[in-house]
Amino acid sequence: MALYDFRAHAILLNHDLRDIVDSSYYLSYPLLVSLLHASVYFFGGTNPQGLHSLMFAAFLAVVFGRVYSWTNLRLALLAVFLNLFSYELLMHSTIAYANLPYTIYLVLGFIFAVSGSGKFTHHLLFAGLLIGLSTWVRSTEIFWLIGILVIAYQGLVNRKIFLPLLSILLLLSLRYGWSGYYTKLISVLPEQPQTYGRLLSLETFTAIYHNLPKIYEYIMRYVISPFLGIWTLAVGMGIQSFRLKLRPVRILTFIIFASLAATIAGISVYSTFFATWYQIGDSARRMLMFLIPLTLIGAVLALSRFSEGNHDQTR
Repeated sequence: MALYDFRAHAILLNHDLRDIVDSSYYLSYPLLVSLLHASVYFFGGTNPQGLHSLMFAAFLAVVFGRVYSWTNLRLALLAVFLNLFSYELLMHSTIAYANLPYTIYLVLGFIFAVSGSGKFTHHLLFAGLLIGLSTWVRSTEIFWLIGILVIAYQGLVNRKIFLPLLSILLLLSLRYGWSGYYTKLISVLPEQPQTYGRLLSLETFTAIYHNLPKIYEYIMRYVISPFLGIWTLAVGMGIQSFRLKLRPVRILTFIIFASLAATIAGISVYSTFFATWYQIGDSARRMLMFLIPLTLIGAVLALSRFSEGNHDQTR
């Protein structure tokens, strides 16, 4: 039984968190997925996997709507089919783990952030909500910071202050709502999780320098190689976006490569705290699963100038 599902059964048993707040292990991931699973059991369901399939279907519906608003029916359907038949996404839609919900919240948050310009500035609120909720699925990743940068950029470009600021505050309230609650719970536990107080210390940078050969090997094996097609596609769509002035594609390209930079930085720091860091290779691949739909959507948008009946994509 996965940790998420175990916690769901524990929540269902007493209708509270008493059985999971006495160990930092049970709190190692935020509670959103476990709460969703518990709601399925509460209403008489026996398997929460179906909920993940429904979330994937809803994700595809939103992808269709957003891509259609930028392009046309054919390209919107192409974006849906590419995501539907992506092995990683389809496989994770059949298992009740946290990887797909995290991908869905984060990708849709980024998409709404990208579309939040002109008369659609209110989309930034959806972006803040969804990216914030992604931190209730996985909290250690820092990709939410990229969301803040994109929202702030949209505010500057559109000369808007209120909605972008409200969106960022919404995102931060969700992010630090969980982290504050988590800190309060673990502060009274006998076993304390690893802290990162020396994150930017000289000792950390020295350790990273000594780990560079191993870090390089890890990144090539678990970050670059599994997503080689994605990185190649991202470079192509980035070139196309600047050549044809496709601002949404340009922003998506920034998100993709900023995520790569954040991943490299995170792995480098992580390597200085845990001696067994090199043994969790598949974890990096699952963490970066959100790059697949982001790149597929961006690639479809980059094709828009070669197709008839497109909507305005310069906004």
